[in-house]
This record gives sequence, structure tokens and C-alpha cells, in this order.
Amino acid sequence: PSFEQLKRITVLRKEGREQAQLLLTYAINKKGKKVRSKDVKTLRKEISAESLKIMNDVFEETLIETKYSANNKRISANDGTIYHFFVNGDKYGNMFGQTWSPRKGILPRVLVDLSEYLVAFLSNDVSLEELNSRLSGFKKKLEVIKNK
Repeated sequence: PSFEQLKRITVLRKEGREQAQLLLTYAINKKGKKVRSKDVKTLRKEISAESLKIMNDVFEETLIETKYSANNKRISANDGTIYHFFVNGDKYGNMFGQTWSPRKGILPRVLVDLSEYLVAFLSNDVSLEELNSRLSGFKKKLEVIKNK
């Protein structure tokens, strides 16, 4: 929706550590007011190396597959959300992607759905077990869409 709150999900991982930290940074927007630094909040949670690997694979494979895809044509309209994605991937290195309100059934939608699920995890709406199960589901969904 127009004027949706800006959210940024960041993964911090340190060499040699099994776990990584997942951060959600967002601003509490008071109607009609300028956002100040005290309005910016960050939620943090630990995720396992295994979860991080699956998440990284989904982002990396989606971005490499949709880079020049005819299925990801930019559609212009007056309402929607622009999503930006970045991954420092293990296979392909640094990759960036952007999409505008992607429809279901195309690869960028997988990243939008995964990102929304990560927000739910960071907001304590889903457990780590649910997140891990869902990550495996996203990886399978990615394979199905890629093979269409």
C-alpha cells in the first residue's frame, strides 16, 4: 500500500560463529510528523547457521534467476510497494534486485513472502521452528517456479 512503513532486514554474521543475528529496523511513523532518530527501533534475534544458509540460497538463486527475466517486467501503477533486495552470496557474490508489488507465481514474490515471514519471526509472531520449516518450503517453492 502507498506510504507503507519502511523496514530493513539485516543479517549480521561473524566468521567462525555458528549463529547469525537477524535485525529488523523500522521507524514508528507518527501521522504527519517527521521521523526522528528516537523513532527508529531495531528488533534482534539469533538464527542458526543452517537457517542462514537456506535463506541465503533462496535470495541468491532468486536474484540470479530473475536478473533479466521476461517474467519480471516492471508494471507501473499509482499504488504498490517497491521492494529492494541485497545479498552477499556465497555462490555469486554481491547481488541486488528490485521489484514493484510482484504478482504471485513469479520469483521475486518468493523474496517478498520470505521477507514478510522474517518480519513476523522478528516480531515474535512465529517461532524459530516455524521459520525453519517455512525456509525449507520457500526453497521448494523456488525450485517449482524455476522449473515452470
